[in-house]
Amino acid sequence: MIGYVPLDDLLYMTLKEWELMIKGARHKRLDALEDLRLQAVMYARMTNGKDIKDINRKLEKERALINQTEGSYELDQKKKKWERKEIRKIQYQKLQEWLDEREKRNKRKE
Repeated sequence: MIGYVPLDDLLYMTLKEWELMIKGARHKRLDALEDLRLQAVMYARMTNGKDIKDINRKLEKERALINQTEGSYELDQKKKKWERKEIRKIQYQKLQEWLDEREKRNKRKE
């Protein structure tokens, strides 16, 4: 996926340049996979096919792993899950407060 790179250019690359070239090649590969995913989505919609959420998750994970280690990706996923859980708790509390306030107002009207 990297393509042709002259040997002289490879020999004179710094470590940082090499890493950036590899990351770029990985992004290019994922872009091609995302194009294939889009085609699959269109085909699935056209033929009433199966859901392709699994493809989306795999692409998202690979894209995140380009700049991270596997451990930090899993840690990020656990953090996101915890944040979503906390948001749901707060939403539930606020909904309950709103319902209680509404009930109080209705009792006052009676």
